[in-house]
Amino acid sequence: MLHFGSSDSILKELDKDSEGLRDLLYGFTLWLSRETVPVFCFFEQDRTDYGKRFRVPYTYTEMVVPESSATIDGHRKLSLPTDHLKINKFQGPEDPSYKCVYPVIVGMSKDAEKKVQARRNLDELMSRAKKIPRMTFAYYFCDNSDAKRNTATAIIRGLLLQILRQQHALFKHIQPEFNERKIGLFNDIDALWRILTSMLKDPEAGEVYLLVDALDECEESSRNAFVYYVKNLFSTPNLLDKIRVKFLICSRPGLGFEENFDGTVNTKTSKCLRVDSGSINEDLSKVIDTKVAEISKRWSLRLIEKVKTSLKQKAGGTFLWVSLILHELSRTRQSEIENKLESLPDTLQDIFGRILREIKEEDQRHAIFILHCVMVAEQPLTVTELAMACKLGPRKWEESFLPLSEDLEDLKNEWECCGPLLRLDYGRGSPTVNIIHQSVKDFLMGTEIQVRPDLLKYHIRGDMAHLTLFRVCWDFLCKTDFDQFSSNIVSKNDILSNWGEAQNTYWQEVEKGETIFLSYTARAWDEHAIGAGNVVRIARKLDPDSRWEWSRSSSTAAAREGGGCELEE
Repeated sequence: MLHFGSSDSILKELDKDSEGLRDLLYGFTLWLSRETVPVFCFFEQDRTDYGKRFRVPYTYTEMVVPESSATIDGHRKLSLPTDHLKINKFQGPEDPSYKCVYPVIVGMSKDAEKKVQARRNLDELMSRAKKIPRMTFAYYFCDNSDAKRNTATAIIRGLLLQILRQQHALFKHIQPEFNERKIGLFNDIDALWRILTSMLKDPEAGEVYLLVDALDECEESSRNAFVYYVKNLFSTPNLLDKIRVKFLICSRPGLGFEENFDGTVNTKTSKCLRVDSGSINEDLSKVIDTKVAEISKRWSLRLIEKVKTSLKQKAGGTFLWVSLILHELSRTRQSEIENKLESLPDTLQDIFGRILREIKEEDQRHAIFILHCVMVAEQPLTVTELAMACKLGPRKWEESFLPLSEDLEDLKNEWECCGPLLRLDYGRGSPTVNIIHQSVKDFLMGTEIQVRPDLLKYHIRGDMAHLTLFRVCWDFLCKTDFDQFSSNIVSKNDILSNWGEAQNTYWQEVEKGETIFLSYTARAWDEHAIGAGNVVRIARKLDPDSRWEWSRSSSTAAAREGGGCELEE
């Protein structure tokens, strides 16, 4: 760096290998983890011209803060097409850097809104924890849009990590299991629960408070497993005298949690409460006031107050209900708003039904396809990946080769035909398409939609949804673009590694998005095949790593025509 009047001591502290900076980074990352603060790191792409900046008669360029210094391991990051002096300056909405930063901020603000309720509970418990000696407090926020945060295994891992950070003496309970299972321990839910139970029985743990928020955003089988473990913990008489633990599990109602505990757990140790009144409505009222102000620039004061009153009376403490109704009102002509208020749906399921009924007839086939893909994707699909799936699926790409980037451009907004049931998440660099809440998936894949005859076409069976994505993956790999690969390439890792060896000039024209879809296909095709179950009778005859040979088998031609998915044993 150029030392223009800077103090040597300050520069020494800012040196790349400074111990002071390492200590600061350690403390900062520990705080981020404890407070679950969302982080997104941006870094400069261009070198900075100091000669021009300080008007010296020569050119001196330098990369001031490289990626390694500007980002934090384990957190999301994105480069900006600018230098150090302009990294936080934007010329306007069309500025390339602005276009990168703005969606991330919007995404973070939306995530923050839905966590208002959980944060109130968290702050109260953390405040109490600081006042009570030998009290341990750990919490976990589930997230249906993140495959790493919507399983019972992830919940238990997160709670264990926080307990160990506060009570180092409890490491003795994890060591024997780790010695036996090594790295496999962290995916063994039974072993992780045994460790947690062992820690809770240890007197050194003190009084333990465990908060699990939004359990309803976990997959049904996973949340049922977690409830099963908790129920057994409090149903075992010889354990109740040995542990000092309180679980606070937050979830939307109607998923049978009450039934899981009522009658099977000592009524002195469990209690189900509804938080749809009192102080929690203060937060919801603020959200309603703020959001109505945003969409009512041309409304009369009388209409504004009527909308606020109607929403507050019918919301029932549900933020998602309010959000969806406001989305609908924002797209309604002012003269029709009062009529809408007279027929507000009572439940989330009623809202979902109304949204589905409003999908245009010409969009219904595409909406059904997209919803099938989003419901069972092994990880959230990026906009480009979903566009590729649409091109190979309902858009009937008839060519023997893969679509190019320009062929996908018009399909990148195809997901919008599903209305507010889907949203874009910007948390991982490339925007991904996700459902707005786990309750949407429960509705589309559950029994309630089946008793609504006009919505039956939107009902999603898991095996059929897996079949939909399986066919897309199969069709993708059967394109002639892959003929250059050796038939000896049989494993997903081999496919990915050999992909980089393709030197054909054709591939230089292919957008990165298609490469990413290859990565998804390589990881997920076999899971979709197995998920299709009896619909595609292949699960018991396919080696997960034999996909390449299989996709070139005699059934490949039939697969390209969409008719080769009923393989006989």
